[in-house]
Amino acid sequence: MSAQLIDTGEGRQIWADASTHPPDASELIATQEEIAQRVVSSIASEYGIIARRLSAESRKRRPAELATYEAMLRYYSHQIAPTLESAAECFSALSGATEREPEYAPAWSALATLYCQMYAFDAPGFDNALGTALEHAHRGVSLDPGLQLARLILAYASHLADEPRSFEQEAEAALALNPNSPYTVGTIGYIHALRGEIERGLPLVQRAMVMNPCHPAWFHAAFVIDHWLRAEWDIALAESRRHRPFISFWDDVAMAAMLGKLGRSDEAGPHVDRVMGLKPDFPRRARKLIRRALKIDPVVDELMDGLRRAGMPVEPTDRSPITS
Repeated sequence: MSAQLIDTGEGRQIWADASTHPPDASELIATQEEIAQRVVSSIASEYGIIARRLSAESRKRRPAELATYEAMLRYYSHQIAPTLESAAECFSALSGATEREPEYAPAWSALATLYCQMYAFDAPGFDNALGTALEHAHRGVSLDPGLQLARLILAYASHLADEPRSFEQEAEAALALNPNSPYTVGTIGYIHALRGEIERGLPLVQRAMVMNPCHPAWFHAAFVIDHWLRAEWDIALAESRRHRPFISFWDDVAMAAMLGKLGRSDEAGPHVDRVMGLKPDFPRRARKLIRRALKIDPVVDELMDGLRRAGMPVEPTDRSPITS
């Protein structure tokens, strides 16, 4: 089976795929479903080729000029590789969308995501980021209870707010609405990993990666966390260097901690310096900031220990270390 997608405006192929299936009549329906899922996940999912293509075109325009659909495309592009700069553009585009169409649930849910990220990134100027995120996430669900994005983002906000029961309910609801959405499946798997629920999280992340190979790099954080739980610091470091799954200053925090655990403080030094340059008060707030997203206390303690070994003056821990 071969398939291709043509941009008729340019007359150019922008995607192609090929696969082989046995000519077994008893498997015909299953084969058709497998092909359909593969094609749809690759081209029509939230970060499929169509969304990426149209999002690239929308970036030629100022955020304030974007229509609601284009604002959502900008949001999905941001989600693939989030930065504070792309978040600022999304804030402008989505705020305009909620003003134009206040009953449009996806815009409120997307806006809630941004506030969740500002909380996780500890971005300045967002004093009540998590509270605002929860408010917008609940509004998205109330406007459209059957919207998968709304359920997913409420699950994410609930995780950050240490509301495990709400997270479980919303995560299950999101998966039930469409178990073939690579973005939703991978994101829920990633959050399970952040909670230490590796046996539930990793299979979901792996399935999402198979459904669409063009997945966000931050999906790989789930595998790094698995290695942290096993005290496999060298493997975790290699995985992090290969995929760079941590965002903003968290990349330097993770790298410094892993190098510290491996006794390579000289290599960790530049990472520590960058964190201190961006967040001078990080040592004093390290545990609370790390635990905003990572809810595994023994791993948080190990990262704190690694940062201290790397030369960052963070608070000591009295917990027992993880052993391999």
